[in-house]
Amino acid sequence: MNKWIAALALAGSVSFTTVAADDWFLRFGAVNVSPNSDSGPVLGNDGVEVGSDTQFGFNITYMLDDTWGIELLGANIFEHKITGTGSLAGADIGITEHLPPTISAVYNMKSDDTLYHVGVGLNYTKFFSDYPGTDAQGLGVTNLELDASTGLAFKAGFDTPIADNWYFSGAVYYIMINTDAAVLAGDALVTTVDVDINPWVLMLGIGTSF
Repeated sequence: MNKWIAALALAGSVSFTTVAADDWFLRFGAVNVSPNSDSGPVLGNDGVEVGSDTQFGFNITYMLDDTWGIELLGANIFEHKITGTGSLAGADIGITEHLPPTISAVYNMKSDDTLYHVGVGLNYTKFFSDYPGTDAQGLGVTNLELDASTGLAFKAGFDTPIADNWYFSGAVYYIMINTDAAVLAGDALVTTVDVDINPWVLMLGIGTSF
């Protein structure tokens, strides 16, 4: 018990080192993508919604000076289930996989030994391995094709020291992702659906600086 108390006291005494130009920050952990989705009509007033997924992710920041940095956010491939809404509620429309790399300009502020950062950047999302679900296949759908998306991204996060050059890190992003989903039956285009995914992205993990 005394060893745990001593370790906690030591962690609480660790202060944030000075942030300077040419410093690097590497953070990694769990990343949850939770779409705030909306879509155009599929049948009448019905639409689709996109489910959430959690994967391993990372971000790496290069400091231009003691306040501004450039950050790259990356992760494993995300897989999202697409289901119906309205009278199609619960219908298995399909699955999509994507990678959403994001590059941002980040402003850093230190307060009470914690580094806070806010940023704005650009996201590029590439969709692939899209395929229809069982209910869509039952209606004759043979393929789904989602266009790539480019949009703005906004970020806020923090780093709290737990040891020398090691931090407990967290961040939340809002990413503007819009795609046109083509629904195909054989080689014939059945319909195209405009889908706003616009996810909240939460990242929790640890980080280090060097």
